[in-house]
Amino acid sequence: MCFAGRAGILEPYLYACHFDDHVPNHLHPKPEELEAMGRAKVGKLEGKAKRFVRKIGQTFVERRLFAAHLFYVPSKLHWHLFYFDQRDRAEDRNHWRHGAHIHYVNDMFLHYDLDAMWSRITRGETNFLNGLHVRYIDPRALGGA
Repeated sequence: MCFAGRAGILEPYLYACHFDDHVPNHLHPKPEELEAMGRAKVGKLEGKAKRFVRKIGQTFVERRLFAAHLFYVPSKLHWHLFYFDQRDRAEDRNHWRHGAHIHYVNDMFLHYDLDAMWSRITRGETNFLNGLHVRYIDPRALGGA
């Protein structure tokens, strides 16, 4: 569906997407930590080099890889939004008790102005949305390509 949206063949619907790779500021290595890592010798790390490695490891826990796909009519009165991050697609430790999923909302669930809603999405705000969880099944798990 996203390919069809990009190709413009879902008339009258238009398509927009947004992707974000957000790493919290406290996990960005400081120049002195990077320098310490560059000077580190083989063996047990200490000090700022150890802090550098811990930040890199914690980045994989805290970062957010976000994707949003929006389908809307030119008048912007009707729209459909699908969004998820890597945690939503995880089978374990998921906030939805049924496991991997994507989120779906539309203009009938939320009576938000599309431009205001999309602006919030592109700033990384999704906690104001209230929609459906749609089960995600990885096609590879079904023996597909």
